Amino acid sequence: MDSYKRFPSDEEFFRELLVKDIYNFRSRNYLLRKLTNKDTKEIVDIEACTIEHIMPQNKNMSAQWI
Repeated sequence: MDSYKRFPSDEEFFRELLVKDIYNFRSRNYLLRKLTNKDTKEIVDIEACTIEHIMPQNKNMSAQWI
């Protein structure tokens, strides 16, 4: 589709997810809700969380968490 209606390929989506500024992304909560609740029976209400719960900005995080 044209412009804003165009749906990205999986490769494009993952590539952009790595470089996108999610903290300042207008649709941040929508994106995080979809990613967090994908394929799960226990739905997480991300509106009750701060972005730090989902995307911590701690420089001392373990390699496993990163």
